[in-house]
This record gives sequence, C-alpha cells and structure tokens, in this order.
Amino acid sequence: MALSPQDKTYYEEKLEVKGYIPFFFATLIVGGISVPFLLFLMDWSAGSTSHWNAHLVGTLMAMGCMLGSVVSIVMNLIFRFLLLMGWLPSRR
Repeated sequence: MALSPQDKTYYEEKLEVKGYIPFFFATLIVGGISVPFLLFLMDWSAGSTSHWNAHLVGTLMAMGCMLGSVVSIVMNLIFRFLLLMGWLPSRR
C-alpha cells in the first residue's frame, strides 16, 4: 500500500539532517559506553582484568563511537531506501 503524502513528508522530515542528528549522537553515546562495558564484562568473566587501564578504555570508547556512527549511517540509508520503495508502514 502506498504511503499517504502526510506519511511521506513525516518520514522525509525524520530522515533529514535535523531529525537525524539526535539519532546519530545517541548511537555515538551508546556505542562509546556499551563497547568498553561489554568487553570488560567478557574479560571479568574470564578473570583477566589486570591489563585494563584508562588508555585502553579510551581506545575502546573511540572504537565504540566509530561503530555507533557507522551503524547510524547504515540505518539511515536503509530507511531512506525503504521510504523510496514505499515499504514503510503508515502512521495510522
């Protein structure tokens, strides 16, 4: 079923830069926090947390932020494709 013009403008507005910026920064924050935390939990369960220091945590946070940015860009492109094809659900 084709999207109504109101639905299409709503999704286009959310996928523009103004609507995309909060999602981008949210994925940066989640990636920057979750990657070091989950890797620490893996090391803690294995009993090898002796090599953890501030430099390692900072490096892992940077990698998590990069992962978050890539995920948000890919998700934006996927939803743009879904909007182009008209495969997004109506809002009603």
